[in-house]
Formats: sequence, C-alpha cells, structure tokens
Amino acid sequence: MRVMRVLVIDDEPDVRLTLAHLLKRLGASAETAEDVASGLAAARSQAFDLVITDLRLPDGSGMDIVLTIEQERPTLPVAVLTAYGDIDTAVAAMKHGAVDFLTKPVSRERLAQLLLSVAALRRDRISSRWEVVGESGAGKALSQAGKSLTSTDVVVPKPAEGHQASAWAPGASSSQTALWAPVSTTQHAPFPAPDSDPKVRSGSTLSPPEVPVWVEERLVGQSPAIVAVRQQLVRFARSLAPVLIQGPSGSGKECCARLLHELSPRRDAPFVAINCGAIPADLIEAELFGALKGAYTGASSDRRGLVAQAEGGTLFLDEIAELPLALQPKLLRLLQERTIRPLGAAKERAVDVRIVAATHVDLAAAVAAGRFREDLYYRLAVLVLTLPALAQRVEDIPLLATALLERVARRNGMAAPQLTAEALAFLQQHAWPGNVRELENWLERALVYAEGAVTREVLEACAPASGVATSRGVAVGECSEPLFLPLSVGESNDLRPPLQAEASLQPAPALQVLRTWLAGASDLAPVAQRLGLTERQLRYRLEKWGLMPSSR
Repeated sequence: MRVMRVLVIDDEPDVRLTLAHLLKRLGASAETAEDVASGLAAARSQAFDLVITDLRLPDGSGMDIVLTIEQERPTLPVAVLTAYGDIDTAVAAMKHGAVDFLTKPVSRERLAQLLLSVAALRRDRISSRWEVVGESGAGKALSQAGKSLTSTDVVVPKPAEGHQASAWAPGASSSQTALWAPVSTTQHAPFPAPDSDPKVRSGSTLSPPEVPVWVEERLVGQSPAIVAVRQQLVRFARSLAPVLIQGPSGSGKECCARLLHELSPRRDAPFVAINCGAIPADLIEAELFGALKGAYTGASSDRRGLVAQAEGGTLFLDEIAELPLALQPKLLRLLQERTIRPLGAAKERAVDVRIVAATHVDLAAAVAAGRFREDLYYRLAVLVLTLPALAQRVEDIPLLATALLERVARRNGMAAPQLTAEALAFLQQHAWPGNVRELENWLERALVYAEGAVTREVLEACAPASGVATSRGVAVGECSEPLFLPLSVGESNDLRPPLQAEASLQPAPALQVLRTWLAGASDLAPVAQRLGLTERQLRYRLEKWGLMPSSR
C-alpha cells in the first residue's frame, strides 16, 4: 500500500527540505529535484500523484514542466511555487494547465488544502470510491483556522465490488495524517510513451473530453459553440483555478456556474451565489466576508459571510463588474492568499473556496476606464468561458425551445404541448436580445394561451416587447398584460386619442371603452396600429377574449 507521492522541483535546498518535511507530516511522501531536466526525468521514470514546481529554475522555467506534463500526461496535477511578486506568472501557468499555485513561504494549512483538493480530483478519475474516516474529517479540520489535521483523519477507499478489501494502514506514524491511501498495492505505471497513452494530445490540439449525458440535458444544443462550452466546462471542472464566465444577459451564466460546480470534486459542498449589483455598497463587505459582533452599527451578533458559507465548495460572484472598487483588493487577497478577515476581526482565517465570476460587460474596457482593478481582472480570468448569444446559435432553438417548454410545463404542473414546425421556424427569425431567458419567458406565456399545440399564432399573440421580425418584416408587440399594456398609465401616444383620456381607468372600464371604439371602427388595421399590434395579432386576442364585434 502507498500514500500520496509528490514530486517537489526547486533549486533551493531549504525549500525542498521544508516542503518534504511538511508533506511527510501530512502523510504524503516526497521526492525532490533541483531543475527542469532532473524533474522531468523523475516524472517520466516514477509514478506521482502531484508535482509541485518552482517557476524559476536554473535550466529553464517551471512553465516548461507544466506544458510538458500537460501534453504527455494531462491527468497528473501540477502546482506551481511562486514568490508574492510573481503572481501574474503563476496565473499564466494555471492558464496552461497548472491546477493551483502556492505562494512562498508555504504554510502547512495551505499545503494540506492543496493535497485534499488533488485527492478529490483523483477520486473523480478512478473507479473506486473514497471516503474520509476519523473523528473530525480532514475537511473539517482544514476549515478551522489555525487548527492542524489530526492523526484520525485518513482518506481511504471503499473496496470495489467483487474485490476483497486488503489490509491498509495510514502510511504515516501516529503523529501524522495520511491524506491518500489506496487499497491496491499495485504501483502506478510510470509515464507512458506519448504514442501509447490514449489521453495524449497531438501538438497543441486538445482531445475533447467526454461530456456526461446529464450535462447535455441541462445545457441543450448541438451547435459548435454550445458543444465547445460543454467541453470547456468538463475541462475546467478538473482545475482549482478561478473561472470568469462572460456572455450577454440571459445567456445562461449561472446555469454554467452550477454545472461547473456539479462537475467538480466540490459537488457535495455548498454552491453559494451572490449578485454583486443587488447588494448596497455599504453592506456587501459584511455580506461577503462576515462581521463580528459590534463591528458596525447594528451588528448585534457575529455574522458568517458568504465566503465562509461556501467553505469547501464554490462561490459564484454574478455581475462581478458591479463590485465596489474599494472592496476589490479584499477579493484579490482571497484569490491570492486564500484568506479572509471578517469585519472587526484581528486575524485573517484560511478558507478553501473556488471562485467563479460572471459578467455581461467588457471587463477589459472597465479596467481601461478605471472602474475595475487590472490585477483582479487577470486573477479572475485564469480560465475564461465565453457564452454565445442565442442569435449566434439559432440552429439550437428547436431543441432548446422544446426542452424549455417541457421544463416550464413541469414547473406549472401541466402537460407540455407540442411546438408546431411553423412555430419553431417563427422563433428562429427572432433577434433574441434577451437570449435564453427571453425564450423561456415567451414560452411560459405561450403555455398559458395555448389550446393544444403551441402555434405561430399563439407565439405572435404573446411576443416579447422588443419585437420580432416575421417573414413579412412586421414587428409584433407585447402581451404580458393582454390588451392593457398598451393602455398603461402615463403612456403618451397621440395616435390613441380615444383611449388616452381613459388611461387612468381600471381594466374593466377600459375594456368597455375599447368595445365602444371597435364598434364604430370600419377597419381593424388602424386600431391594431394604434395598439402597437399586427391586425392578425389583434384579431386573435379579440376572438379569444370574446371582444370581436359581430359585424367582423
């Protein structure tokens, strides 16, 4: 049986010795190398579960090690060591495949965090199941600032079905903590030759990862753009790096953030979401980082912040561009040092949380305008996921509309009606300024008005306010409040003199005025025009609500 094996590559003997000692105390074993050549030679000839490499080496850069291992054995995690001033280089390394970075000097708690995260990544890649046993659990011990792991915290596997569980031991003395203890006594095979490894990539071309079926069911579509997004989600889930999700409003940024969390080893820990633009600037710091009793006026008790609530899981920062400039350095410190200081606290505390941020604005432009810190932008944008607008993947609309209609119907306790071919073709002609959210809202309205199948007429009758170009190029209007929305209070339009005087009337009197007006009209076309509707749309509504004059 073996414990986690770690390769440490650094040209400073003191750093190698210190890290080897810390790893031994945490129940792992360490091999050391002093440069790129000896490090890669060790990685190719022996089996390791983790490589930790300095970025500055005598015969090259730690980036060379990251790139080589990423190409030859992408399932082997690599973390980089960096001095505080080299954070940007560490971020670049993570963009090229490193799973995390450690800032010198490395603390025992921070190193233990990394080992647990790597163990979780490994757990996702093997068939056996793993569990934390012991009185407290390694994760619990890590979550307590200033407390070390105990000797009872051991990560061991459950025996695979049909296999007899062999004897196991922590792989460390009673004063140590074993973080990695597979049952099998079989040693890992050394680095395979590139042409024998099924996961080897040719040149810079990435092999597409396998996407689970449930992800395809949650993020619907077969366009190249959405297929690429799903593949990136699977790939990004294997990393510990921050992720920045960019895309227009309504394109599914929070959906992708949740998928990223559920695909990752953190799936059993909390997913905590916060909209940075929805909380007042004077409250957001306490909301995020917490506060002690008496830290500010009205703080009558300790307040646990959202970062602490997301311990071991994922913190989703929506509309990150709205984060106050004065608070951005504190978020930067969380990203770099994995520590927070609640309001009123004298000391920082370590946290283990992955940051996923989202925005619909151009953050680079916000940086240029001085509204967003450049260093925070680059620290957040280690991995970038860009979502396409719905108008850029219209071929997905039939699949997407069907799936959304089924979801809306299930939410309302109704049977999902069919979308006719004409209705689907009609939807594909829309400009979709509101993206997937607009489509879902439109279909939810259509579900209310549909009698049987959802037809083009039903969709036209409750089209979004932004307008939709039909095959004849005519814009259709809004029906979230059928017939009453064009008569809303305070709306000024000199094309509506018969109704303008009645703008303040309640719906029932307004309907009487409308009936009277229609009774004296010789043609529905000008009436529809004044209401902002097409004649066909107006006729459909009037017939549905029994308002069509008998003379028509």
